[in-house]
Amino acid sequence: MNKIKNAWKIRKLKQDLEKINQLAEKMSSLADEELQAETESFRRRLADGISESELLPEAYAAMREAMKRRIGIYLYDVQILGALALYEGMIAEMKTGEGKTFTAVLPLYMNALTGRSTILMTTNEYLARRDGTMLGPLYEWMGLSCTIGVPDRPGKRMKSREKKRIYAADIVYTTNGTLGFDYLLENLLSSREDRYLRPFDFVIVDEADAVLLDAAQTPLVISGMPKVQSNLYDSVDFFVTTLKDEDYQIKEKDVWLTDSGIKKAEKFFEIRDLYSGRYYEFVRHIMLALRAHHIFRKDRHYVVEDEEIKLLDINTGRILDKTKMQAGQHQAIEAKEHVKHTNVHRAMASITYQDFFRLFPRVAGMTGTALVNEAEFLEIYGMETVGIPTNRPVIRIDEKTRYFTTLEAELYGVMEYLLDIHRTGRPVLVVTETIAVTEIISELLLEAEIPHNVLNAHHVAKEALMIAEAGRVGAVTVATSVAGRGTDIKLEDGAASLGGLAVIGVGRMPNRSLEEQARGRAGRQGDPGSSIFFVSLEDKVVQEHGREKLQRYTLEDRELFSRRIRREIARAQRISAEKERGARRSTMEYGESMRRQRELVYQTRRQIQEIDAFSVQELMKIEQEVIREYVDAHREKAGRQKLRRYVLDQISYHPVRFPDERDVDTPEQVERYLRETAYVQLMEKLRQLGTEKMQTEYLRNMILKAVDEAWIEEVDYMQQLKNTMESRQYTQRNMLYEYHLEVSRSYDYMRRRVKQQMMRNILLGEIRFDKEGNLEMIMP
Repeated sequence: MNKIKNAWKIRKLKQDLEKINQLAEKMSSLADEELQAETESFRRRLADGISESELLPEAYAAMREAMKRRIGIYLYDVQILGALALYEGMIAEMKTGEGKTFTAVLPLYMNALTGRSTILMTTNEYLARRDGTMLGPLYEWMGLSCTIGVPDRPGKRMKSREKKRIYAADIVYTTNGTLGFDYLLENLLSSREDRYLRPFDFVIVDEADAVLLDAAQTPLVISGMPKVQSNLYDSVDFFVTTLKDEDYQIKEKDVWLTDSGIKKAEKFFEIRDLYSGRYYEFVRHIMLALRAHHIFRKDRHYVVEDEEIKLLDINTGRILDKTKMQAGQHQAIEAKEHVKHTNVHRAMASITYQDFFRLFPRVAGMTGTALVNEAEFLEIYGMETVGIPTNRPVIRIDEKTRYFTTLEAELYGVMEYLLDIHRTGRPVLVVTETIAVTEIISELLLEAEIPHNVLNAHHVAKEALMIAEAGRVGAVTVATSVAGRGTDIKLEDGAASLGGLAVIGVGRMPNRSLEEQARGRAGRQGDPGSSIFFVSLEDKVVQEHGREKLQRYTLEDRELFSRRIRREIARAQRISAEKERGARRSTMEYGESMRRQRELVYQTRRQIQEIDAFSVQELMKIEQEVIREYVDAHREKAGRQKLRRYVLDQISYHPVRFPDERDVDTPEQVERYLRETAYVQLMEKLRQLGTEKMQTEYLRNMILKAVDEAWIEEVDYMQQLKNTMESRQYTQRNMLYEYHLEVSRSYDYMRRRVKQQMMRNILLGEIRFDKEGNLEMIMP
């Protein structure tokens, strides 16, 4: 059925392909100046009302001809099909070596003609710079501007002015992380003049499965001021090391205390009823320490370098620079490894990639393995997937997977096979799931005196270069599963006649997509090649998701031939993939509340930035709401002293008068007094500011400060609440429902707090002018 559906999609795309091919001769007959002039002509026609679909065949044909003249690349028909799929907002599956980088040029050019934001997003800065540098001159030759959104050197910070220049370009090449953080940072700016992003429109995501699925749950977090540091991390870590197996229980990616563990905790910390609300911080720190010891593994989830905890991407093994776990988990791991504790910072802004890409009206993606995730792309992003035929038939030989009882037997089989291949001179690429296995294989190769390269994914540019050279005769390269993605392995002269690249996969991968990516390294563009996987019952996927009865076969080292056992291993992989999908679905469901709140808060900020003059009447309406809330909470006579304290804390440090007891006998009198006092203070502030421009600048900054402070508290609270709820997911309660209910209450509280804080900022803020007459504002 899927093949029939895919064939139907291709047939539909071929209708436009025929139109483009019919225009090829016309475009090739144009002089350079005439071809370049087509861009301005296309723009005029779009402005005059021609539809994009009508113009598309001409625009594609023109840029196809420009590519032939400027970079010597004339796109194949299958690449045009991919380009058409991308412009329709599909995920295009194009096998390794089919030229995805060049395919993206046509839809980028077409969308840029409309004047709307056009972005290509890659997985790392090296690829963004490589592709933007290579293709920028082509776009410029055709009259479009093209910029690279990543800094030209690591660690460089770009100012708003430079970012504005970058994002003003017709086409931008950047990374998902860079654009995501720029989006969050822009929504922390005070002035509309400092904003640099154009409204999002069209984005093409390179390596779409890695970004839209594998990294979907990864949160982008802007951290702010540190919280007060807890002194419980070390003592709780020591307590957790005293526990025995019966004191805690582990299920999948969570761990909790059993009854015996709870009793030991109460005795250790000399408290009663651990789970009463009074000891929330003890419970939280115990959970963090348990996860640090039993869920997060050294050299898999993190490494210790220079007395620091550095997180690893579990798929690639890359160190995640400037990234920390949130809500105290990072500090719990620091306590476990006995390194210096870093500060726990508040999350000022946060968004997952899953939510980020839903901000774009039009998203397209390309990758070598999309069809295996077709249903999930449609469910989460509403995107259709299409498999693009290869330009030449794939002649790679995919050998049957070999199965072993133990890791030792598996690695012995790998080495025996590798040595046989290496003797022929064929290049070999060994692909593993973890860094640890790459290191073991490297040691075995050293013992066998075989020169080789190992990619531990710490340096992306070097990694890409080493992957590109993996096609040399006699080369042996060992890498993690997705190291060097985006870089083709081209066969050296003579390698093809030997049989091409041999890919050896070690271990059952968490999902089929990763295995297909690995196999696709060989046999690009019709080259010869082969692939084979070696799997054992001690592979992580089988250990975590296979049936326990399989472990009885691990008592001896041997190869397995039982079809039943093979089916059990395949079942473990399906369970692993389904749990990954379930986790992404859960992230989307839990993230819905934050997504809606974020949209409302950011929309409110933009509206505040656009206001040219604030109304005194509207401000006093808000102040009246604040005052009424205070009065309603103090219906019983609060007394002159409490009222005086409220005035000094919320309205004025130097009120015109304080009330007599007889002036505030009733709630109505209290409300009238507070309203009159606030009005006098507001008018005095506006008098001090003088000009309407100064008044607007002051009011805008004071209001935005209140919004930002309340939103930072809300983001931080939602993150901690989500962590708490997820740790209770095995109870019989509907934690998702309770989470959304609590977050809704929290949002209502945040809105009230914003109104209270903005009026407090306005009324109590200090106004100063420097020698040049510039306004200086000091928050209360």
